Amino acid sequence: MDIKNQQMILITFFSQYYAFLLKQTLKDRCTLKSVPRSLSSSCGICALINEEDFPSINVFSDNIDRVFYINDNKYEEIIWKK
Repeated sequence: MDIKNQQMILITFFSQYYAFLLKQTLKDRCTLKSVPRSLSSSCGICALINEEDFPSINVFSDNIDRVFYINDNKYEEIIWKK
């Protein structure tokens, strides 16, 4: 995934299943990794996506724990659920 000059979003999930499902949906536009220690997650896996793919996560909204922008290795939580 080319992340240079792109706003990245980190997503945590309640279940690993939905992290893998998002990866399967977005293919190479999504990277899975361990959740950083400074954040909490129920399943321990998070997804990194480009901001342009953000609308794709709406189908997973009931299974997403938290969403963050990544800025200079800092995490800014996004309040995104209606």
